Amino acid sequence: MKAKEGLAASASRRAFLEKRAASESAIGEALEALKARRQAVCLAAKPLLPGTFEMLYQSDDGRLCLFQTDDGHISAVDSSRMV
Repeated sequence: MKAKEGLAASASRRAFLEKRAASESAIGEALEALKARRQAVCLAAKPLLPGTFEMLYQSDDGRLCLFQTDDGHISAVDSSRMV
């Protein structure tokens, strides 16, 4: 009786491991497809253009400037570092 239980457990374990291997293989293939797709999209992407900045503020001595991009990002720049 124990031998039959052992064989049944072994068969169910084997079936489980086969299903697991098949799912891991499918996941691996899907990841490879996504990587290839990402690479193709990156290669087809348009080249980046330089940003457009607008000066919002400049200190009286001209050392500190505040800029804003078209996207709304704000940056403070110490103009003495731009040399």
